[in-house]
Amino acid sequence: MKPGSGTNGIEIVADHPLNDHNDAIGGESREGVDMAGAHGVDAGGSSSTGSSNAYGSSVDAKGLSIFNKRPQEQPGPARRPLINLEVDSYDVTHRERGHALIINQETFSVELNRRGFTRRTGTAVDERNISRKLKAMGFQVKSYPDLKASQIRSVCAKMAAQDHSDSDMFLFVILTHGEEGIVFGTDEGLEIQEVAGYFKGDKCPSLVGKPKLFFIQACRGYKTDAGVHISVTDALPASMKGSDSIKLPVEADFLFAYSTVPGYYSWRNGTNGSWFIQALCAVLDMLGDEPVELQKILIALNRKVAQSFESNNPGNADFHQMKQVPAISSMLTKDLFLTRKK
Repeated sequence: MKPGSGTNGIEIVADHPLNDHNDAIGGESREGVDMAGAHGVDAGGSSSTGSSNAYGSSVDAKGLSIFNKRPQEQPGPARRPLINLEVDSYDVTHRERGHALIINQETFSVELNRRGFTRRTGTAVDERNISRKLKAMGFQVKSYPDLKASQIRSVCAKMAAQDHSDSDMFLFVILTHGEEGIVFGTDEGLEIQEVAGYFKGDKCPSLVGKPKLFFIQACRGYKTDAGVHISVTDALPASMKGSDSIKLPVEADFLFAYSTVPGYYSWRNGTNGSWFIQALCAVLDMLGDEPVELQKILIALNRKVAQSFESNNPGNADFHQMKQVPAISSMLTKDLFLTRKK
C-alpha cells in the first residue's frame, strides 16, 4: 500500500487480478447558543434509554431483531497488506477492532460563554455511555475532555500517525457545541472536514480502504423542527480485471453521522445526555454475536431519535414539543458488519 503521487487518490495494490440552561435537573438543551439565557427557557426532561418521555413513548431497539444478513466470509491471515476489491463487505477479521477517539467538551472559554456557548451539562453521561458501548464492541477507546482547538488537531495528528494495519476500522466521536460545518474546541471552532482530513488516505495510509466512522453530537444551526402529525397507517412502513492496482479517492470509506440535519439544533438532556447518544447507545446495546450491517444500525438510530424524543419546554412555545432527526453522509464503498465483541 503506498500513497499516490497526487492529492486526488491513493494507489493501492489489489489482491485480485482485475445551548442551554442546565442548572435544573432534566433540563432540555440545544447544542448551540444559550437559548435559555436569551429566551427564558425552563426546560423539562426527555426520554432516556429504557424510560418514557413526556408523551409515554420509550426508547425501544427491538426492531434490530430483524437483522439477519450475514457477512461474506473472508478467509486469510489477520494481517493483510493487500485490499480485496472484489468483495462487497469490509474485512473485519483483523487482529484488532480499531481505535475509537472521543472528544468530550463540557466547559468553554469566557469568550465563547459570552457568545452563548455555555457548559454542556449532561455530556459526561454521553461520554460514559458511549465509551462503555465501544469498549464492549472491542474498540480501544481514548477519551479526551475539554480540548482547545489546537489540542484537537494535535490529538488527531497523533492518532493518524499510528499504524492501523491490524485494525478493522477507525471511529471518532465528538460531543460539543457546533454550527454548520463547525465543531468547537473550548476556545474556538474548527471545521469538521479539517478534523476528518487527518485520516484521509493521503495522510493516514494504514487506514486506506478501511471504514472511518465519525459521530458528531453538535448543533448545525439555530432552527427547530416542530414535526408534523401523521396517522399510524401513514407511518407504516465495475470490473477491474487485468489491472494490478487502482486509485481510490482519498475521500472514500468515510461515514459522518450527524446528530441533526443542517441548520438545526441538536437537543440534549441535562440528566440523561443528548438524544443522539442516548439512541446510539440503545441501538448498539442490541448488538450480539450475529453480525448487523451498519446501514441498518443507522436507520434504527434515525428512527429512534425521530420517534422516541420530543422536547418538553412548556414555558417557551418556540422550544416546546420540538423534534430531531440525525443525518448520515456516507462515502463507504462496502457493507460493514458489526457485532458486540471482537
